[in-house]
Amino acid sequence: MRTRDNPFSTRYIQPGAIPYQFFGTESADQLVKRFQTELNGRGAIIGPHGSGKSTLLESLVPQLGMLVRYVDFATGATEVQHRPGSALCTKQLKNEPNQLSAQTGNLDRSTNDEDKEGQTPIHWLRLSASTASATSMIREALSPPQGALLVIDGFEQLPSFIRKWLAWRSWWRSEKLLITSHSAPLGIPVLYRAFIQKQSAEYAVRYLLKDQPELADRILSSDRFRKLQRKWGNNLRELLFELYDMYEDGNRFD
Repeated sequence: MRTRDNPFSTRYIQPGAIPYQFFGTESADQLVKRFQTELNGRGAIIGPHGSGKSTLLESLVPQLGMLVRYVDFATGATEVQHRPGSALCTKQLKNEPNQLSAQTGNLDRSTNDEDKEGQTPIHWLRLSASTASATSMIREALSPPQGALLVIDGFEQLPSFIRKWLAWRSWWRSEKLLITSHSAPLGIPVLYRAFIQKQSAEYAVRYLLKDQPELADRILSSDRFRKLQRKWGNNLRELLFELYDMYEDGNRFD
């Protein structure tokens, strides 16, 4: 089986590829409203590895304002959009601290508190565990455009003193801050606790195999799938990675 035909390939399961599924009374619209009103633009999405924090973030951020700047330290990609309707500029940046800092520093960081249509500008960072990018991650986190909503996916990757400083600064200056983290950070109210239920894995499999419903039924009813659920518990990401390997191995799900 060729990798590009595998429905469990990374490009199909990366954050935002599978819509976040709420199984209770919560919804993305409710979380956006709570973030903007009850929490005054400061909140944390918390949960263990693979619980869908980044996926949920992908659903919320477009409703919160206009993307001005996005930096992914895992892939080295930067996207900049200066105003609604403008072309999205994508630049591939190397994950090396000196080169990354130099290249991102050349991008236009200026913006008004809000654009002409009243949308909040967004400075969105997806952090990685790479120590090579540590200096650049700190620099980006400490210097968002004026008036922007600072979104940090992977808040725990920052040093403790930086996390405390950002939490205090956002409170003291009434700055907007939305983060994801494995645990509740000091000084930032919890917006949502992400967790995986039994239905989460079933939903993901059926979504990825919507064109192959019979295969989805076979996987979900198999002993191997139930064993994977017991093995990985709340880590949906790792469960899907194992399904990728099984698919590559010739659909051995029985």
